[in-house]
Amino acid sequence: MKRIRKGGLLLKIRAYHRNKYGTIPYALNINKRITLPEQAQPYQKYICPQCKHRLVIRKSKLGKVYFAHYQKGNCTISRSSKMLAKHVLRLKLEEWLKGKSPPIEIKSFLGARYFLPREEIKEIIVDFQPEIHSPTSHIALIDKNNFLFLGIEFRDKERKRPIKKFSWIELDPEETLKNPYLLSSLSTKSSLPYFINHVQLDLFDQE
Repeated sequence: MKRIRKGGLLLKIRAYHRNKYGTIPYALNINKRITLPEQAQPYQKYICPQCKHRLVIRKSKLGKVYFAHYQKGNCTISRSSKMLAKHVLRLKLEEWLKGKSPPIEIKSFLGARYFLPREEIKEIIVDFQPEIHSPTSHIALIDKNNFLFLGIEFRDKERKRPIKKFSWIELDPEETLKNPYLLSSLSTKSSLPYFINHVQLDLFDQE
């Protein structure tokens, strides 16, 4: 089990998540398109989605294909549960946006659950800053008018002062890695993202 230090605390990255998602869940090809390990082609160039350094294709003793850094470095995707969760969720969201995955839900701190409305989303961007001096979301869902639909931020604990200017959700990386199809809000103070009041997609109302 790997360990990292962040903010003075020793954090653990569970071996279970490494076995499930791999050290690097996907790579970017020369066209910056997502490529899964099993889709990778020999002699093609791939880069890490986090550090943008070169990746190579390797095969384990059990025959499992995976990506590895060409040169060992200090990439946070290999050390940080936040970065692993960011890229796992990005991959699941990209599949969801194409209709190739189960529905994705948002869960409030009090337990209400809502489907994320796919028809409203145009694209998914990582490390998105809505405005100068504003917080940067690990993942941003952009709507069809090119506005921020939902900012997603991974945190160890909720913000003392919730972000109210933008539609925003704070997630525990560990919970996201356990189930990337259920985004459970950390915040006990902020309201749910604005769109939930409009789409009326309470899971329990549909049963």
